[in-house]
Amino acid sequence: MVERILITVCADCALCKDCAADIKEELRRLRIDHKGRVIVVESECLDECDRPPALKVNGQSISPATPGKLREAVNAQLDS
Repeated sequence: MVERILITVCADCALCKDCAADIKEELRRLRIDHKGRVIVVESECLDECDRPPALKVNGQSISPATPGKLREAVNAQLDS
């Protein structure tokens, strides 16, 4: 079982900077739901500008990201 999940959010690309409000809300919920086990950091370009918004969950690309894909990736990491 993974102790912590690192979610990397692209903050470089103009398309990702304006990340959908539903993604931001899901990030907030994940941090609350998993109390300290989910860490969200901004990063320079994730080289996924053709499929925004771009995120990585423990290094695994989730692009284009949706709230459902994000939660699924986090849950899969926590269950492994």
